[in-house]
Amino acid sequence: MLRIAILDDYQDVALSLADWTLLGNDCEIVRFDRNLASEDEAAASLAGFDVLCLMRERMPLSSGLIERLPHSNTYTLTDDGQRFAIFYSKVHNRLLRPLLAANQPPAPLEVRQALRVLDNAITDYINDARIAA
Repeated sequence: MLRIAILDDYQDVALSLADWTLLGNDCEIVRFDRNLASEDEAAASLAGFDVLCLMRERMPLSSGLIERLPHSNTYTLTDDGQRFAIFYSKVHNRLLRPLLAANQPPAPLEVRQALRVLDNAITDYINDARIAA
C-alpha cells in the first residue's frame, strides 16, 4: 500500500482540492494539520511514508531529513514552495553553512578577518542608527 503524507494542511482543505479517489484503494492518505516542530519529530512522524505532499512552505525538507526518510522519494511542492525551497537551500548551502563554519579554525585567516570586518561594520551601522543590538 502506498502511504501519502500531506503536510501543513492547517486549513483542512487538501482532500477537497483534488480527486484523491483516482489513486485507488491501494493508497493511505494521512493529513498533518500541525507543525512538526523538529527534524527528529518529522523523521519519526514521517517514517514509512512513500510520498510527502507539502501544502505550504512551512515544513523544511532539509537534506538531513530526506536522508532519514529512505522510503520517501517523491516530493510535491507548490510553485511558490519550490521557489522558496530552492532559494533557502542555496542560501543555506552557499552562505550560511560556510559563514557559520568560517569563523572557526581551520578556516583561512583571510575569511575570518573578512567576517570580523563585516561584524564591525554591522555593529557600527547599528550604533550609528542608534538601534540597540
